[in-house]
Amino acid sequence: MEEIKPFEMVQIKPREQLFSFVAALELAGLDANLSIPPRYFDLPLIAVITDKKGVPIWEPTQFLADISLRSRSRTGDTVRTYAESILPWLAFLFLNRVLLIDVTEETFGIYRSYIVNQVTSGGRRKYSSATANQRMAVVTSFHSWGQRTGRMRSPFGEYLLVDQRIGHSTAWRSNRLRRAMPLMPNVIQRMPQALSHDEIRQICLITPSPYRLMLRWCVVTGMRRSEVCNLRISDLPSQNQIDNASDGLVRISILRKGAREQTVHVPVALVEETNWYCLMERGSPQVDFENYVFLNKRNFPISRASLTKRFRKSADQIGCSATLHHLRHTFAVHVMSLLEHSNAQGEELNSLKTLQVLLGHSNSVTTEIYLQAMETSSASVITALDYLYGASL
Repeated sequence: MEEIKPFEMVQIKPREQLFSFVAALELAGLDANLSIPPRYFDLPLIAVITDKKGVPIWEPTQFLADISLRSRSRTGDTVRTYAESILPWLAFLFLNRVLLIDVTEETFGIYRSYIVNQVTSGGRRKYSSATANQRMAVVTSFHSWGQRTGRMRSPFGEYLLVDQRIGHSTAWRSNRLRRAMPLMPNVIQRMPQALSHDEIRQICLITPSPYRLMLRWCVVTGMRRSEVCNLRISDLPSQNQIDNASDGLVRISILRKGAREQTVHVPVALVEETNWYCLMERGSPQVDFENYVFLNKRNFPISRASLTKRFRKSADQIGCSATLHHLRHTFAVHVMSLLEHSNAQGEELNSLKTLQVLLGHSNSVTTEIYLQAMETSSASVITALDYLYGASL
């Protein structure tokens, strides 16, 4: 099936783009003296789905507005992800001439097969199983919302909400997922991939500033790309804090995924390199972006897409298939390895809990996969597999 994009996402950051509620009213052609509460104005991001003529498609737009109101994201990443998952679903329905109100579980099943089996020009699957599953989950959430609110009733929405008289929201949510589960693609659980020391060195050597420095923040602190791109000058430690860092580390507080404020441990050398960049290399920021650390050539904050694209280019140059997120995996696997080594040497510490804190995971189950990755790549496992291979010759 050819890829078609009959719909688009328009991203609006009210405070950054409109600056005041009065300006928003004037732009909309409304009376600036209206005393109505600004329901959406303080949200970090609003996503509007439009057709090619720029006309809003109201059902998905209203759904995304509700997601914005319920999200705790400081950057609007949640609503952006939901919108990116809604767009291919709408395109699929458009191409197959199916209305939202006519969607059935059979329609959803065909779409699942389409998403799971899409391939790139290079012959690889376009979406990982986890991404495909996420897109399916957003679609079920969208149609459940439409059925529940009465704004977009459909046979599929009715199928998802059957026996929803349970009442309690958590029980209802579990029921919806249970109903959709047979239609979901299987998720393939892969072990975290860590880059070698030589791969990290080569990538950093050929990556220009300030992207090289941003990659160092990713691999040395385990911060996500969004956290590095949103790093503020006010987040960096003062000179007094640097001078008093007796262990060579300084602690900074950042807002992590889910708007949780947490502490990140950063080597003094990395902070000093960042201060040097801000003093000597960083351009004059555009208005309202003075506090961002990393700026592009136009002196706007560097986006996650730009950082990802730059990493991909450098990784391809050295023949490395890793993604930018694998820098976080690299941090986790190497830190876990060192912590386990310290444990073996008699130092009493909970390596899993320590790594959980460093990564900012709210649940230790998420962190356990790095322990599994380290154990399956241990010298004893490698020796055992080599032995078995030798025995088969």
